[in-house]
Parts: sequence; structure tokens; C-alpha cells
Amino acid sequence: MDKKKENVCFICDKKRNDCMKKNDDFEEHVEKHYMWKYIRYICSIILKKRNQYTDEEYLFWNQIRDKKKDWFPEAKDDEGEDEDEEEEEEEDED
Repeated sequence: MDKKKENVCFICDKKRNDCMKKNDDFEEHVEKHYMWKYIRYICSIILKKRNQYTDEEYLFWNQIRDKKKDWFPEAKDDEGEDEDEEEEEEEDED
């Protein structure tokens, strides 16, 4: 588990090797996706009274309650494209 923690972004699953291939700094990437910000936000939503939610918080709460992960950012390259989509495009070109 420690090896995964050191080599995969907890938030978006981007791998250290993927960053290295693109000359990106993995440590900097992980700092952007600082997991404690997410945990703090989740806790604040859980502890807040439901009738005090904003529309955004209500939608977010539904995602948490339904155990959905759609709200997590996906691993993106520098141009903002999903890395899986980029790999598929490269395969199509061959």
C-alpha cells in the first residue's frame, strides 16, 4: 500500500510514471490534489444540517451518500485531456 501511496495520486489515480513521461513533477501534482482538502470538505458537508445545504452541497451530498466518485477529478494531461482518451487516439492513429 505504501508503494501505491508514493506512486499514485490519491485523488485522481494519476501515476508517477505518467508524470515522468511528460516531464511533469509528480510531487507538485499531488500537492494540487491535497487529499486533506477533500476530506475536510466532505466532513464539513456531513456535519452540516441538511436544510442548510447550498444547491452545490446538496448535489455533492447525494454523490457521497450514493458512494459515487464522479465528483473526483480525473487524471488529466497538461492540455486538460483525459489521459485514457489520449491513449485511445494514439492507438487509432497506428
